[in-house]
Amino acid sequence: MCGRFALTLSPTELAQEFTDLNPRIRFPEFVPRYNIAPSQDVLVLEAGAEIRAMLVRWGLIPPWTRPRARELINVRSETATRGWTASLLRSSRVLIPASCFYEWLTTPRGRQPLQVVAADGSLIVFAGLLGQWTDRWTGQRRPAAAILTTEPNRTIRPIHHRMPVIIPRAAWAQWLDPRAAPAQIMGWLRPCPEGWLTLRPASPLVNDSRNEGSHLADPRGAG
Repeated sequence: MCGRFALTLSPTELAQEFTDLNPRIRFPEFVPRYNIAPSQDVLVLEAGAEIRAMLVRWGLIPPWTRPRARELINVRSETATRGWTASLLRSSRVLIPASCFYEWLTTPRGRQPLQVVAADGSLIVFAGLLGQWTDRWTGQRRPAAAILTTEPNRTIRPIHHRMPVIIPRAAWAQWLDPRAAPAQIMGWLRPCPEGWLTLRPASPLVNDSRNEGSHLADPRGAG
């Protein structure tokens, strides 16, 4: 599962990461975030006439929009081929970049947040689906995304029974390509290889989604 993550690169730094996908890519203005939570804006890359970046809501809802429809921030990859998410998996795949994501370890002193980062310090890129979110009161619609999840690898297994699907750099273009064969796409819906990720303590302030700032990476507290 992924319920909180960070994206601390600037738009200029991100553009450098994705020039292979689109040399002219432009990113919307945003500030570095250390505690991105559901219902907030997340950055996604999608394919169109050319690959572009945009900010969307984290948490989509089914198209029939029941009055109390549950928002989906995560979608299980094992069931994404069935029901209404199947069409999103076929034609509305996105990439969601992150500097790290958070999981929690239960200790005698309470829940200890952990940063999950790439072992080589590189960008983490989640597999995502792009749909819609509808305001139940006004009927206003806006683009929204969910992160695909899979079973955990050995690094994540001790702390959670799920993990986000992470797309390797070599497959970014293929994941976004609407012409990609289903077998190619399904091949990426698996845990990332052992050794890709490492765990670091984070500040307990991460526990409150209202907290924000670089000090959240400091396990000693507010810093």
